[in-house]
Amino acid sequence: MLFEPGQVVELRAPKAGKYGTISGYFNDHAKLAQELEELSGDVVAVYYTLNPVNPAPLARANNRTKNMPRTRPTTLRTASSIATGS
Repeated sequence: MLFEPGQVVELRAPKAGKYGTISGYFNDHAKLAQELEELSGDVVAVYYTLNPVNPAPLARANNRTKNMPRTRPTTLRTASSIATGS
């Protein structure tokens, strides 16, 4: 057994194509296994936590995944231009 019954587990699939990162929180481990199976082979990598996770994030993605859109990284030059107005 990997998880205690009801234990919250975080799933992440970073660099998931146009979606950026796919993320979700699960306390239904059958749904977690189903999501892992569906993502396997479609994304570069899928990770999940073994250590218990705070249950609060279940409110954001309760037993499902969400796509987190890619954002352009702010470079030091961009941040400096914003700060100085140049």
